[in-house]
Amino acid sequence: MNKLHRFLTLTAIAAACSGASWAQSSQDPNASASPYYYGVSLGLTHLSNVYHTGDGSPSNSDWVATEMLLAGLDQHIGRQRIYLNASVQENQYQHDGSLNNSGYNINGGLDWAAFDKLSGSINGSATRNLAPFNPGYLPNSTVKNIEDLEQINASVHYGLAGPLSLEGRAGYLSDNYSASLYQPYIYHQTYESLGVNYRISGALMVGADVRHTSIEYPNYVDAITGLASGDHVNRNDFDLLAEWTATGASFISGRLSVGRAVHSDATASNFSGVTGTVAWRWQPTSKLQVTTTLTHDTGLNTSFNGIGVAPAELNSVSTSASVYGVYALTGKINLTGLIAVTKRDLANNNAGIPSGAATDTTYTLRLGEQWAINRTFSLMCQIEFDQRVGQATIYSTPFAANSIGCTGQALFH
Repeated sequence: MNKLHRFLTLTAIAAACSGASWAQSSQDPNASASPYYYGVSLGLTHLSNVYHTGDGSPSNSDWVATEMLLAGLDQHIGRQRIYLNASVQENQYQHDGSLNNSGYNINGGLDWAAFDKLSGSINGSATRNLAPFNPGYLPNSTVKNIEDLEQINASVHYGLAGPLSLEGRAGYLSDNYSASLYQPYIYHQTYESLGVNYRISGALMVGADVRHTSIEYPNYVDAITGLASGDHVNRNDFDLLAEWTATGASFISGRLSVGRAVHSDATASNFSGVTGTVAWRWQPTSKLQVTTTLTHDTGLNTSFNGIGVAPAELNSVSTSASVYGVYALTGKINLTGLIAVTKRDLANNNAGIPSGAATDTTYTLRLGEQWAINRTFSLMCQIEFDQRVGQATIYSTPFAANSIGCTGQALFH
């Protein structure tokens, strides 16, 4: 109750500050928006299954209070744009205090343009959080595990004659864990790609590129010797790309790739095949927007979407479908919803699991609301249901979990 009392007290203070800020801004409606902001975010969430354990395990439900400070900027300087967002947070568990942790999230970048044909961007992020329990690539553990994820990406776009253009991309990602059990899953990854785009019309663009990915697992444990030998992966892909504005309300983008990954040590996890993704953004009315995504990929390709992967995950092929919708109920209230299904082939011959011998499927349902009370203060609530089904293996523990919580936020400009 002490945490709940503190949460309510801080929320009341934030609301009072929000009201004062709104009153001040309403006195000068013509005041220009500042590129800077700062604020506070306070949340309270109930987790039904903190450790994502399976049936028959002891109950491990808990309340989590999250306190966060935020700051950032978004500034245009001529044709350039610079932006930075930063937050620090403190998470307090009501029952299991061993999971209490501090985290942060920093992301920023620069969008630039030079002359008429040359443009690009560079962006990076650094995040520290409590890693998810039972991620699905090693035995479930209840040990506190802090994940540090850092990445940087850059792109350059150059317009050639007519509808042709060149595009180059490069990036780096590093995923680190504090728990000793997770040390073999630490990895560092880089990628480079170079391609050409052709705009057939104002509504249709097609492209192709070649992409090389290199990933290093410094603490990988050899399945035969049991020693930390390290593993290096080289992957090459050929990508076909397309973007199509079918109508004023419909936009479709896709990628089809043919690739091959070769491991220096975990050779049984070598991969060769076809992957791809397609996304359809549909806005039938001014109030409703729906995004549908279909993906068939490996862990190596999905890691640059901010999803940490491990050696066991690299050889698993996932097929997923998701539908995300946003509905503007009023001018200040948005309703959100997500339905997602992911099926994985847990093939890993180093662990004695041949392709198709073990699979699992994860279902997610998420419903939420976002209420902009005024120009400064907002309230967001969300309920989520997750379930993983399938045969229990060393890489997959079936579980069911749900969470419900609300977050109040006050931003001052």
